[in-house]
Amino acid sequence: MIARCFPSEVLLPWKSIVSVVVVSALVGAGVAAAVLVATGSKHSDDSLPTAQRSVALSGRELITVSRRLAAATRIADLQAAGREAEEAGRRIAAHDKTVSGLTDARVARRAQQLLASHGSMLAAYAQMASLGTPTDADVTRVEGAIKYAESQLDAGRAPVTEKLVAPVTGQAMAGPDAHAVQLLDSAARKLAGWQRRVTRIRRERKARLAAINAYATTVQGRIDAYDELRTKLGDWIRSVDEEGATFGEAYTFLSAAAESRVLARDGLRGISAPHPLARQHSQIIIVIGRAVDAVQSASVGISDFQFDRESYDSYKDTPGWQDFKTKSDDIASSFTSAVATWKARLAKLRRSLVRGQLPKHPSV
Repeated sequence: MIARCFPSEVLLPWKSIVSVVVVSALVGAGVAAAVLVATGSKHSDDSLPTAQRSVALSGRELITVSRRLAAATRIADLQAAGREAEEAGRRIAAHDKTVSGLTDARVARRAQQLLASHGSMLAAYAQMASLGTPTDADVTRVEGAIKYAESQLDAGRAPVTEKLVAPVTGQAMAGPDAHAVQLLDSAARKLAGWQRRVTRIRRERKARLAAINAYATTVQGRIDAYDELRTKLGDWIRSVDEEGATFGEAYTFLSAAAESRVLARDGLRGISAPHPLARQHSQIIIVIGRAVDAVQSASVGISDFQFDRESYDSYKDTPGWQDFKTKSDDIASSFTSAVATWKARLAKLRRSLVRGQLPKHPSV
């Protein structure tokens, strides 16, 4: 019945039917393959994995530096962390260059946003690399940069995809950051206090040195004047020995010599010596006082000779003149020694004020 309903040429043998099915399958497979090829670029696009890797690595850089900050105990540690942050910042710049060329522009922008926030944080840390002697201004500057960078970490955290999120948050960095700022602030305060003490001590020493120099100039003037008196007396004695002198001339000269020595002694007494030089100053006064007595003894010797020539061949033989000669030799030696001791002590005092030890630099 079927054969009568359909012409024989329409009916296909079973082998022919199988062939048609196979051909159809092959054609279908080809179309499917073509579809896969056409859409393969979407599924094989590595934008997201590349972005994830770059962001994760940069986050790791940030965490490494933050751990160094958390463990810091001295400014040198902060400086080292700052240098490490500088290096990490350069590596993050390389990551940014990598993601900028990603196919998926949306993922690239998101990755760059996260990398930029990491870079901002590291840039804030890098400011500590150049810390010298920390000041309040340094604390304010670094703390402000860190606070801003923390806000950048938390800004725009809504991810483009749930698989590309910020690996580090501002809140997570707050602990190490606060520790670093506190350490920096403590160091700045210690150094500022130390600097104030050093400045005060130097100012006081400068004032003391000026006062001591003024005192020394005055005393040296008195010493030079007394040296002239000694020279004049020696010259007069030689003149008397060679040419002689009247009794009136001798009394006049010796009286003036004694009076000038009294003035020299009293002039030194009127000068207030710095405490470290008081003893040496007094010794010079004592020696000049002895010189006054010696010159007075010379006057007594001249008087003895004048009124008792039968007992003495020369004024030089009188007890008064002999006492004067004995005292003069001892006074000359004592005066030289007293002045040398005074000068040595003065030099030592000046050195202590110029090069004296200052408060130890705080360990920060």
